[in-house]
Amino acid sequence: MTMTTAVVALRRPTASLNSRFPARKIGALRLRTFGRTVKAEAKQDFDFDTFLMETANKFEQAENKPAIIGWGVAAAAAILTAEWLIHLPVFNVLLGFPIQLVGLLALPYLGIKYYVEGEDPKRDAEGVLKKVTNQLPGLGKK
Repeated sequence: MTMTTAVVALRRPTASLNSRFPARKIGALRLRTFGRTVKAEAKQDFDFDTFLMETANKFEQAENKPAIIGWGVAAAAAILTAEWLIHLPVFNVLLGFPIQLVGLLALPYLGIKYYVEGEDPKRDAEGVLKKVTNQLPGLGKK
C-alpha cells in the first residue's frame, strides 16, 4: 500500500463503515453519534430575580449605605487585583499548581459535606457573610 492509497483509505466516508451509528458531517470533520441523546433538566431551586429583589430590599433597609458600597468596591478591587497578580507569568508558574492542589484537596470534603450529608451551601455562605459583616467596621450592628 502506497502513501496515496493510505490517504484515500482514510478519507472514505465513515457512514458506510457502520450503519448502526450514523455519521454527521460538521465542516470537514465527521462525527459519529453513539447511543441516545438524553435531555438535561435544569433545577429551578434558585430564582435569580428573587435573589436580586431580596438584595435590593436589604440594601434599602440598611443604615450605613456608604460603608456597604465602600466595602463592596474594596472587595471587588481585591478580587480583581488578586486575579491579576496570580496570573502574572512568574506567579502563575509558582502559585498555579499549589492553588489547584488546594482546590483538588477541598473537593472531596465539600462533596461529602454538601452532597452526602445534605447540608445547605447557601446557609453556610450566609453564616460566613454574617460573621464577616459583624467584624468589619461600619457594617456591624450597633
